[in-house]
Amino acid sequence: MKHKVKHLHFVGIGGSGMSGIAEVLLNLGYQISGSDLGTNAATKRLRKLGATVYLGHAGQNLTNADAVVVSTAVGMDNPEVLAARERRIPVVPRAMMLAELMRLRQGIAVAGTHGKTTTTSLTSSVLARGGFDPTYVIGGKLNSSDSNAKLGTGEFIVVEADESDASFLHLQPILAVITNIDADHMETYGHDFEKLKQAFVEFVEHLPFYGRAILCVDDANVREILPRISKPVTTYGFGEGAQIRAVNVRHLGGRMHFTAQCRQNGGCDTLLAEPADCGNSRPSAPPAPDGSTAPCRGDTPKDLDITLNLAGMHNVLNSLAAIAVALEVGVADDAIISALAEFQGVGRRFQRYGEIVLPGHPLSNSPPEGERAIVASPESGRGSFTLIDDYGHHPAEMLATLEAVRGAFPGRRLVLAFQPHRYTRTRDLFEDFVQVLCSVDALLLAEVYPAGEPPVVAADGRALMHALRVAGQSEAVFVEDIQQMPQAIMQMARDGDVVITMGAGSIGNTPNRLLGKSDADATGKTPAVQAQRSGEP
Repeated sequence: MKHKVKHLHFVGIGGSGMSGIAEVLLNLGYQISGSDLGTNAATKRLRKLGATVYLGHAGQNLTNADAVVVSTAVGMDNPEVLAARERRIPVVPRAMMLAELMRLRQGIAVAGTHGKTTTTSLTSSVLARGGFDPTYVIGGKLNSSDSNAKLGTGEFIVVEADESDASFLHLQPILAVITNIDADHMETYGHDFEKLKQAFVEFVEHLPFYGRAILCVDDANVREILPRISKPVTTYGFGEGAQIRAVNVRHLGGRMHFTAQCRQNGGCDTLLAEPADCGNSRPSAPPAPDGSTAPCRGDTPKDLDITLNLAGMHNVLNSLAAIAVALEVGVADDAIISALAEFQGVGRRFQRYGEIVLPGHPLSNSPPEGERAIVASPESGRGSFTLIDDYGHHPAEMLATLEAVRGAFPGRRLVLAFQPHRYTRTRDLFEDFVQVLCSVDALLLAEVYPAGEPPVVAADGRALMHALRVAGQSEAVFVEDIQQMPQAIMQMARDGDVVITMGAGSIGNTPNRLLGKSDADATGKTPAVQAQRSGEP
């Protein structure tokens, strides 16, 4: 590809998926340019690395571009897309460019409705600790590297496989992970859940004959598609039928401890009528250039004593997927154990910001609108609350995160500040949202973040608030303007509370607004992140 294409232009380069691909290609030696409507951390990083980033979309931004990369969020009426069509410059979907990247390495693709980003991050971290130096493209920022992408020198590339627009069907990995299958982005599949499940089957069937699927069999929909899969399979979960199984699970504050029972050659008989369907007699790996062949990995039964530096049962499952991948490629046991114990998390995935001092206490500067609350010292003894931020925007994700919070902070009052994401999702999962939002002790509900959608009748924030009150959620406040959320949090929170900001939209700016811009240090990390690493839950 490189001798034919030298300059790639990304429309919407600041997006999490686009910026990661752009960074890897930039480090491969391509000339990278791109445009976005605003400036963010990703665009600043790309500029620093040498990319040309334009503010706003215009046809003249395509100077000397050999190809234009777009995501599904970019309309065909975008001026840069129109200019590319007029000049016969190829317009390439983001997923196809990711597929091209995967051709340069042995691909490991992580799919699933929930948990993709964390699982991809865990897998990348475990492979890196094992000395494999993988390339990775992740939908969130790894706290350890302060980036969502890296060009490694090793043979593997680890990526998220996005089912939201069915673009994961462009990928052809050698290892395919499915964390779960749930109803989301159903408009892509004509609101037919069977079509969604079949898309995951097709994703797995793209594996080569020497590839392997790694599937979470705790998920009922994943179990349902197992008989349709013809490729070799490794299963993971909490149940007895899983080949990679977590037992003796317990919370250790903000961490999880468990034993990972690894039985690569057993366990599927409880899941399928035909045990052979699990593909346990897998083919050997392809021969190396010198004609030698690598031994099959992970066939010896073993127990790994794991401390995971993340909270929640859902993250135990995510780590099991990473363990399964690691065993498949031959990561040493001690590297697996240490990588999971020292994992520093992903931005906006149960991201802990430490203690925030309440207004009226000596350590608080409590200015108007709560814009400059400060981080409390763990030894201060002053009134404060614990602040956590999470990207969850589907009821299943929210439920898993809230359960993780309760496990990490037992007995403490939980205040949720939530911004629904998309009117169509709010409409389609309305009753599920009501059920989850009624489970918290106190709620601050923002208006729906539209993500480009027009409003839908009876699927906005006020409709959801009305349903919550009817359902008995008496400790709920509607915050119409998201800019007022920091002030609302400071007014509602009490000493000892756990406050979690949640959603995939602009609520992600709330923690930094609570902390105040001047609290950022030279690296761009806030003192809250330091408090997370040094303090106790």
